[in-house]
Amino acid sequence: MTCVFQIDPTRAPSPNYIEKVQCDISAYTRAIVVGWLVEKTDKYELVSDVLYSSVAYLDRFLSFNNTPIDKMLLLGLSSLLVASKYEDRRALTIEDLRYIAGYSCSNQEVVNMEADILKVLKFELGSPTVNTFLTRFVTVGQEDIDNSSLHFEPLSRYIAELSLFDYHCLKFLPSLVAASVVFLTRFILSPNTNPW
Repeated sequence: MTCVFQIDPTRAPSPNYIEKVQCDISAYTRAIVVGWLVEKTDKYELVSDVLYSSVAYLDRFLSFNNTPIDKMLLLGLSSLLVASKYEDRRALTIEDLRYIAGYSCSNQEVVNMEADILKVLKFELGSPTVNTFLTRFVTVGQEDIDNSSLHFEPLSRYIAELSLFDYHCLKFLPSLVAASVVFLTRFILSPNTNPW
């Protein structure tokens, strides 16, 4: 019996939305917003699920809506707001977000974009991300590597965050990306052994 895993298309971003849906946005533009999200989740010490979820919400929204480039910061802010409300006990406020963005948008603009995101996502926010699988895979992946306790998890988390920047990773299931991260980490830390 063959097991095939599929993600509900409404809960996964399109792997080619930049080519098929977007007019102004490139993979480079997306990477800039993702970098901004990485920086802000780190600065405000949000749980890592907030980062992965906000990037997923951003990608899912962009998969269905042609968005002008000048709205990308607002979309990133609002995705971060939705993710922090869903994933973290200390959710960011609209004022926090406006401060983060240098007051470049109004409260109403953030609220309107938040509503747009939730409508497009049909309020379906709980989808697995790379981080969902990485937590378990790291535990198993470092079992037989010497001195791995100090380096394995931070290196895995770093590589997983790097995968967020790559638009082409969207075509892979989050579980496959997490498994690949663990494979690469094992290879980096112990190149002379079979990494898997």
